[in-house]
Formats: sequence, C-alpha cells, structure tokens
Amino acid sequence: DTVYGKDSYVDKKATYGETFKYKISAIDDAGNEGECSKVVEVTAIDDVVKPVLTIVKPVKNILVGNQVRISLTAFDNVRVDKIVIEWQKPGDTSWNTIYEEETKEDYVICNHTWDASAMASGNYTIRARCFDISGNVSETDTKDIRIDNTPIEIGKFDIESMGWKLKVNWEKPQEEDFKKLELYIKYGDNAYKSVDIKNVYEKVSP
Repeated sequence: DTVYGKDSYVDKKATYGETFKYKISAIDDAGNEGECSKVVEVTAIDDVVKPVLTIVKPVKNILVGNQVRISLTAFDNVRVDKIVIEWQKPGDTSWNTIYEEETKEDYVICNHTWDASAMASGNYTIRARCFDISGNVSETDTKDIRIDNTPIEIGKFDIESMGWKLKVNWEKPQEEDFKKLELYIKYGDNAYKSVDIKNVYEKVSP
C-alpha cells in the first residue's frame, strides 16, 4: 500500500496467529524510489479488546409512536463486524430482532426506523450490541420506552351554516397525550387538504 504524509499504518487485515513481513521505501516527487528498509517480521496477537456501543436515540423512558427512530454509535480498535438491535416486553425471557447490520468500519453510526405499528401499546425495552471481527462482544446498552399506538377519538364534531360561510365546531379531546387536531377540507371534486389550525381550542371559520 502507498501511504502519503503519515508516519504509521494500521494493517486491519492481519489475522491472529499468522506471521507477516513488512518493509518500506521512500519515493520523491520525480518518482525515484529508494532502497527498501530491512524486512520486519511479526506475528499478530489475539485481539481481546471489546467494541463499544452507545444508543443515542431513543432516550430512556420516552413516549413514542408507531415509528421508533433508533440511533447508535459503535467503535472497535480493529473493525466492527455486526450490530444487533432487539426488543423485549417486561416479564419476557426472549428477545426479538429489530435490525441487524454487518459493517466493515472501526467506527459506525447506525440509524434505523423501527416500524412498531403492529405492537400493542405499552412498555418495552430496546437493547443493542455489536461484535468485532475477532468475536468480542460489546457491553449491552438498553433503553426503556413506552409505545403508544392508540389513536385519539374525536368527540362532538359538526358544521353550522352561517350565510356566506360555514363554521366548523368540535370538542377538545380529553386524553392526556392530546397534542393537536388536524382539519381536512374538501371542495367539490378536489382532494382533501389539511388546514393549519392556529389554536385548536378555538372554533374555526374557514
């Protein structure tokens, strides 16, 4: 391999127990190559350093919907080989796979969106681990989350005719996790379009 402007090189292809020989030469701007250095022979030692994995998102004890964004970082002194993300319900003994990814880098940023639309609302634990090419396993990082897949029911909803305009009325939902209302309007044969409601607690006259 050719190395520019560096004084070291990490051979990530070295395999434990095998013997490798190395030598080096210098090349100038004109392409002249000098004599090679002496040959250095070395046997690769076993890699016993565990990779390190950290779940960045979701944060612990967060309330999430049916699309759960999972972000994590993984690092190894040689190379991260595989990342595994799993989920479990409280009281269960087995883990279920969310996502697996094989890698070829020493530092990995992994982003995955878990489609949890089929999951029942409730508490869950997410865990993630990574493995390096020597079989070392990282410490397990876990995050407890709560999935809410229960849609909010709309109460009273009606329309009043006020001469040249229509008045849309509704009742504020009483659920604790209520955030906002989405109002859709259709004119004639046109498709429904969403209308920005500045204040969901007031009546709107489109």
